[in-house]
Amino acid sequence: APIDFCEWEHSSKKTSIYYENRLISPDYLYKLIIALRIKREADTKIKSILEIGAGAGTLARCMKQINPDAKYYIIDIPGTLYFSYIFLRANFKNSKFKIITSKSQFLENEDADFIFISAELYKHIPKWDIDLVINTHSLGEMSQPMVNSYMNLIQNNLNVSYLYSLNRLLQIPENVNDDID
Repeated sequence: APIDFCEWEHSSKKTSIYYENRLISPDYLYKLIIALRIKREADTKIKSILEIGAGAGTLARCMKQINPDAKYYIIDIPGTLYFSYIFLRANFKNSKFKIITSKSQFLENEDADFIFISAELYKHIPKWDIDLVINTHSLGEMSQPMVNSYMNLIQNNLNVSYLYSLNRLLQIPENVNDDID
């Protein structure tokens, strides 16, 4: 693999090791495995990726390393979107970045490598062609109506070729007794 397939330079040295002159962390390896699994399963070149809940942006970094020409959209809550923006900006210094802050900006046709969309604007996303939608872990943190709303976006409002979802149920229904054995 290219030498830049490693943890980023500012990663904690307490949670990373050097292996064959590369800084490696469990988080980076985990996200890289997901990215490589997606690459193996996708039978076409991925040109556009939409990640719902990118967190710090580690998976986005891995996906962009594997698919450098792909346009990468990230939907997240504003505070977390800020962290992924900073992280990806530090790792892709020559890339173009766009932050969507209003409905009208969806209609602007700018050539950006990374597009950041605040979660409260996701319902205004136009009918884009998206090769791959990714969600890892955040759907399990959402209410069922919110999950249904995102699934509606994926199924009815976008033209999606692939969906990669890795989630577990973290919610306890309200009518279940708190004394779970």
